[in-house]
Amino acid sequence: MTYEKEGDLFKDTSYVSGSRTLLRLHRGLEFIYEFLQKLAELEDHDKTSTCCKASYNNTLAKYHPWVVRKAANVAMYALPTQGDLLRKVCLDVPKAVQELPEMLKYTKIVYDRVENLYTMHDLHWLP
Repeated sequence: MTYEKEGDLFKDTSYVSGSRTLLRLHRGLEFIYEFLQKLAELEDHDKTSTCCKASYNNTLAKYHPWVVRKAANVAMYALPTQGDLLRKVCLDVPKAVQELPEMLKYTKIVYDRVENLYTMHDLHWLP
């Protein structure tokens, strides 16, 4: 961040910015964190589309144009129930559910540290 700021590299359109790339990953992490928090509150038979839409609308939607937001919301209708999603993604569902709170704790620590870097360097404006 410091290197890119001091070198005025954000104005160079041919430069691939690590700060911009990390910010996009950071925004994605915010969505994943919020979605997994909400997912943990669901019951086995509950649809995940509702909590996914809420998480998306609270996080990533503000960075996407209207057409992307609409496409994302339509795609979310295809999401399975909480139980089906966990069974498809996790080899050991009970273990994954048990470890989720600790994983979320460390995810939040990483998110907060990166958030502080972008605030400290005043780089939240990056596209």
